[in-house]
Amino acid sequence: MAVEVEAAGQVDEFIRILKRRKWLLIVPVVVIGSLGSFYAVVVPKKYVSEMKVMVGNPGEAGLVATGSSEEQGAVAKFSIRSTERVRSVLEGLAWDSYEVLGSQGKRQYIRDLRDGLRVETPSMPKGARQQLVEISFKADSGDMAYEFVTQLFRSWKSEVLDSQKNQARNERDEIKKLLDDQRRELALKAQEIEDERTKWNIPPPRARGDGGYELSISPVFSEAEQLTQRILELEDAIDQARNAVERERLRWARMPLEAPVGEKPKTPAQQEIEAVKKMIAGLELEQRTSGLHPRHSAYRRREKKIEELRGALRELEADSSAAGLEPDAMVENVARLDLWEKILQDEDAIKQLEVDLTRVRERESDARGRAFQLNVAYSKIEQLISEVRELETRISTQAQKYDEAKRRVSKLSDSEGGNFEVLEKAEVPVEPTDPNPWVIAIGSIIVSLGLGLGIGVLKEYGKTVFRSPREIARILPHPVLGRVNTIRTRRERFQTFLVQATLASGSTAFLVSVAYVTWAYGANGGKGLTKPVIDAIESVREMLS
Repeated sequence: MAVEVEAAGQVDEFIRILKRRKWLLIVPVVVIGSLGSFYAVVVPKKYVSEMKVMVGNPGEAGLVATGSSEEQGAVAKFSIRSTERVRSVLEGLAWDSYEVLGSQGKRQYIRDLRDGLRVETPSMPKGARQQLVEISFKADSGDMAYEFVTQLFRSWKSEVLDSQKNQARNERDEIKKLLDDQRRELALKAQEIEDERTKWNIPPPRARGDGGYELSISPVFSEAEQLTQRILELEDAIDQARNAVERERLRWARMPLEAPVGEKPKTPAQQEIEAVKKMIAGLELEQRTSGLHPRHSAYRRREKKIEELRGALRELEADSSAAGLEPDAMVENVARLDLWEKILQDEDAIKQLEVDLTRVRERESDARGRAFQLNVAYSKIEQLISEVRELETRISTQAQKYDEAKRRVSKLSDSEGGNFEVLEKAEVPVEPTDPNPWVIAIGSIIVSLGLGLGIGVLKEYGKTVFRSPREIARILPHPVLGRVNTIRTRRERFQTFLVQATLASGSTAFLVSVAYVTWAYGANGGKGLTKPVIDAIESVREMLS
C-alpha cells in the first residue's frame, strides 16, 4: 500500500529547520550575547550633568544685561563652547587625564571634550523678553561632568558679569559727567540771573503756590505811569489856564479905559453881585492853581460850584437895576488895570506850568527808557529762569538715571548679580545615561538569533537535496511506498555526541568566563582578576572611548 505523504505547512517546516540547526542558534546567542553583556559592562559609562539658566532682558526685575535676551542666548551658544573657555576651565580643574598630555594631546582632548558639550537655546514665545540656555556635558565620571558644567557656567557668568560691570561703570561715569556739566551750567545761569537782577535793581523772584517763581515788578514801571498821568494833568491845567486868560483878555478889551469919580452908595443887590463875583474869581483861581486833572472829583465839584455861582450871578444882574453912578469927573479905570495885572499873573502861572510840564516829560521819557531796558532785562531773566527750570528737570531725571546706574553697578558687584536665573542647578549624576546595558544585552541576543536563523536558513536551502519524503512525493510521478530512516553507525553517533558536547561545554565555559569577568570588573571593582586581564580590559575601554 502506498504511503500518503501529507503536505507540511510553512510553520512546521520552519520548526524542523530549527531543530536540525539548533546549534547555529545556541552558539551565536551564547557568544554574541556574552560579548554584548561584556561590552555593556566594560565600555566606558557616560554621565551627563546639565543645568538650565534663564537670561532676562536688561532692567527687568532688577536684572542687567549688555544686550537683549535673544542676543545673550545667541552669543552663549558659541561663547560657552569656545576653545579658549574650555581650555581655561580644564586648566582650572587640573584633571590628571588632561595634565599628563602634551600640547597635541591636549588639543585633541579639548576637541573630544567639546563633542560631549551641548549648549541649546530653545525658541521662546514672541515677547517673552527672556531666553532659556541649556548646558549639558557628558563625561566618563559623574563628578567630572558636574565639576566641568559648574566651572563652565561660572566662567561664562563671570565673563558676562565683567562685561556688564564695565559697561555699567562706563554708563554711570558718562551719566555723572553729563550731570556735572548740567549742574555747572545751572550754576552759571543762576549767577547770570543774579547779575542781571543786581544790575537793574530787580527784586528777588517770589515763589508761587505751584512751585514756580515770578518776578516782582520794579517801581520804575509805576513811576513811568505816574509821570504820564501827571503830564496829562499839567496839559489839562495849561489848557484851562490859557482858556481863562483868553476870556480875561476879551473881558479886559471890552472894559472902558476911564471910569467916573464919585459913585453913589451901592445898593444891597449890587453888593451881593460884587460878593458873588469875588467868590467866582476866588474859585477860578483855586481851580487854576490846584493842578488837579479835569476828571478829578475835587476838580469837578469846584467846577460845578462855579457854574452854580455864575447862574446865580446872572439872575442877580437881571433883577438889579442900573448902577446908580453919577460921575461928575472921569478917571482911569482901576478895575481894568487890576484885570490886566491878573492876566499877567495868570500868564506867568501858565509859563511855570509849561516849565513843570517840560521837566515831567523829561522825567517821563527817562522813566520810559529805563522801563524799556527793564523790559529787556525782565525778558532775559524770564528766559534764563525758563532755562533754569528745564535744566532742573533734566538734572532731576539725570540724577535718577545716575542713582539707577549706581544700583546696577552695586548689584553687578554682588556674587548673585546679573541677569542669570538658574532654573535647574547642575547635580552629580548617579546613574550613567549611556550605554544602556539592558538595551545592549537584549540587542545582542536579538542580533545573534537573527544571525543564527539567517545562517541556518541559508545552509538549509542552500543544498540541492531532498530534505524529506514530502519533497520526493511532490516531485516523483509515482506514490511513495515508504521511507527508510537514517542509518548511523556507532562511530557516527559518538562523533555527533562528541561535537555537541564540545560545543555545549565550550559555550558554557565561554559564557561562565565572560560572566565572571563582567561581574568581577563591573560590579566588584576588578577584584579577583589578574593584572593582564584588567590591563586588557582597560585597553579595550580606551579603544572604545
